[in-house]
Amino acid sequence: MKGATFKNNFTGNRSVRRLVKELARQTRLLRDKVIMKALEKEEKDETDDDNTVTHIRGFYIAYKMCVTRHISKEEFADTYAQTVTFGLFYATLLCREGLGFERKKAIEIITRRKFADIQS
Repeated sequence: MKGATFKNNFTGNRSVRRLVKELARQTRLLRDKVIMKALEKEEKDETDDDNTVTHIRGFYIAYKMCVTRHISKEEFADTYAQTVTFGLFYATLLCREGLGFERKKAIEIITRRKFADIQS
């Protein structure tokens, strides 16, 4: 996956099979190249510094405390990557302005949609 990038390739005229393969590819990329590397780096840095819990490792520890204690780093990385990928996919689908994906717009759309779903 050297040189691979996480892109917004979710739109356009695609078959379901191609879409699923693309989402799976991007999920693996996020899991392996971002989340696992961050967990490993933060774990190493944590032992070098003052034992403060940082970023993704903090999510991992909280997940273990609140959701399931018996989850490995690899399982957490996979779960987290799936959640992020699906969130980006969902935001892209909801972005109807045709301006492409923007982080601020995605947050606004997801929040508005989430609360609208709760109210109905």
